Amino acid sequence: RLATECGWKRTSDISAASFVAWRHAQTLAPKTLNHYQNALSALLDWLKGTGRVMVNPIELVGKIDGCGKQTFTRRAMNDAEAQRLLAVSDQRRPVYLFALHTGLRRAELRALRWHDVDLDRSVIRLRAETTKARRADVLPITPVARAMLQAWRESASDGSLVFPNGIPSHHTFRADLEAAKIAREDARGHRLDFHALRT
Repeated sequence: RLATECGWKRTSDISAASFVAWRHAQTLAPKTLNHYQNALSALLDWLKGTGRVMVNPIELVGKIDGCGKQTFTRRAMNDAEAQRLLAVSDQRRPVYLFALHTGLRRAELRALRWHDVDLDRSVIRLRAETTKARRADVLPITPVARAMLQAWRESASDGSLVFPNGIPSHHTFRADLEAAKIAREDARGHRLDFHALRT
């Protein structure tokens, strides 16, 4: 994306000025823009380390301070809305119900494997590489979540994904909200997204 939108054809085309100009024109969240910068800088550091370029042209470009700069305010889903979402979501219902009962993030749900699940102790052991904080954690699960896992467990192998069909995309989640007649944004401008299932 950067190469295309900045017009870079060769490594020699990459410059701090063109990157900063691209960044300034974006409406992406600060965290996302910093991810782009990290990825580009890592590539350039590798090119420099292997002698393919002399310098990393963006190594002195500062990061965007994203502290306290939310792109929107999230709201919680109330019980009635949750029931309507579950009623219209068909094969996605188990994912939504499990998210509501565990508070797991999308990435954590996507990476969850059966060897992370301890049904005897009614806990999920989150691996450090799957969590936002990159820290291992142990999460207790509700009786409803445990019953769902117990029902699914018999047909799954130990290292396989708990949700082999994946997690609904943001687009699919918005479509399910629409089908359930749930306003994505309330009168205050507070918004529902998949992450709101945690609250």
